[in-house]
Amino acid sequence: MRGIFLAVFLVSTPAVAVAQNVQSCTKVERQAVNAALSRAKGLTFAASAAVADTEIYARWFGKYTPRHSDVVRANLKSVFTAIKSGRVSTICATVGTGGCERTSYAFVYPDEPYTVYVCPAFFDLPTMASLRPGTFHLIGPRPPRTNQPSRRSAQLRSA
Repeated sequence: MRGIFLAVFLVSTPAVAVAQNVQSCTKVERQAVNAALSRAKGLTFAASAAVADTEIYARWFGKYTPRHSDVVRANLKSVFTAIKSGRVSTICATVGTGGCERTSYAFVYPDEPYTVYVCPAFFDLPTMASLRPGTFHLIGPRPPRTNQPSRRSAQLRSA
């Protein structure tokens, strides 16, 4: 589910702001994060309603089965609810901290539900209209943080 949330968060484009917990960001970065979350809310709602045995489903989630589709739909609805309720935390990270590399857009840790660390490259992401299939890929697990060796992160970065 963290991968779903991270991917939806990152491919979101500006829209109406949603009040969320945004830390260590400039005013402009905060506005971009809130706009992305607002758009992500709409995308997750639409995606949960469109779960079906399609090529797009297979590309994102693997082989379609009724049981698997119920899990995917429930995860998407959980992401939607988290964004809608303001439970999402976003932290602007710098290159060299956590999972933030020069080509990284964002990363998450499994023990921090609904916390997304955005890297500087996040703010240079293209709009949805200019994305091509395969532009992004999820990398995981990432090397652990030095202060907590047992933690792993998932990372989204350029292909």
